Amino acid sequence: MKGLNFNHNDEYHIIQNSVLGAHCIHSALIYFEEKRKESKKRIGMSLPICYLILPIVYNNEFSKVASNMRFKINSFRSSFYDSGLTYHNVLNHATNLFPTTSQSLNIGFGSGLIDMDKDTAKLLTLKATELPSKSTKDYDYGAIVQASRRVGAWFGQMDDSDILSLFTN
Repeated sequence: MKGLNFNHNDEYHIIQNSVLGAHCIHSALIYFEEKRKESKKRIGMSLPICYLILPIVYNNEFSKVASNMRFKINSFRSSFYDSGLTYHNVLNHATNLFPTTSQSLNIGFGSGLIDMDKDTAKLLTLKATELPSKSTKDYDYGAIVQASRRVGAWFGQMDDSDILSLFTN
């Protein structure tokens, strides 16, 4: 068996893969926290923002474009524009991926990768060491994890209200 083979034209395998989702959320949280520490903003990602990660990075075109982008905030807008992804599509896909994201969070909690601050209800990484993304030779897996790192870094450079307003306007 040759690694995990994801066909983005048939999202079934990706959508059903909550372990990949847990890896993506963990990677996004690491980079989110790193950027928040640099800017002295409040650490921790809110749940509504976390539920946007998988619908964004599971988009084939976005993950291909974003995985090669820089960690600067302008690259986020460029990735959306270049991939053809729209904020409205992300919200629609977030509804469909709600069970997968929830299961991915449960895997992250259960495996000791992430935790929730009980006072602020923000998600935090428990294990700041990044999981290897080169464990499979599948380009799609690596591109999706790379894209999640960038989304975490880009979201970490923005205020929570600004992130959420992108998807509600």
